[in-house]
Amino acid sequence: MDHDAYRKQSIERWERAAPGWASQRARWQRDTAPVSFRMVELADPQPGQTVLELACGAGDTGLLAAELVRPGGKAILTDAAEPMLDIARSRAEELDLPGVEIKAMDAEWIDLPTASVDTILCRWGLMLLADPSASLRECRRVLRPGGRLVLSAWAPETENPWTAIAQEEASRMLGLATPATSKEGGARHVRVA
Repeated sequence: MDHDAYRKQSIERWERAAPGWASQRARWQRDTAPVSFRMVELADPQPGQTVLELACGAGDTGLLAAELVRPGGKAILTDAAEPMLDIARSRAEELDLPGVEIKAMDAEWIDLPTASVDTILCRWGLMLLADPSASLRECRRVLRPGGRLVLSAWAPETENPWTAIAQEEASRMLGLATPATSKEGGARHVRVA
């Protein structure tokens, strides 16, 4: 795989998807809330802490955490696709949350100082990266000692019919061959070096 080409194509896809994502943001947030709430529960952010959300998209998970780090805390929401960040900015303004920083950043190269965040959240982003191992190394670098990393990923298609159905329908609508359902799914194992 050409990682640079994959990264470029991924950003372009998310930029094209942003208008549809924005128009369905409330519905998507409602449907995915159980995952976001569970992630924030596991992260257990406290007032005064710094939380980083990678590949934030509309920022639903990071904005939940932002409410919990007040007063004195900060939430940094990042994504490589600027139009997705526009959605997160709009939502942060609606919620009137101080201490929320939203900026473009690639999850494989986290542009933050070493040991500068208490918690990192990434809902369904790590699995879509060209080099998940690079992102995990960066997470380890920017987390403070004792910090928490909370990730979510889709299960293999055989255990998650939602993704298989969505892929089949998208393929049908676009006139593409239906992807074969694999026994292992799209899950990748990564080793942090």
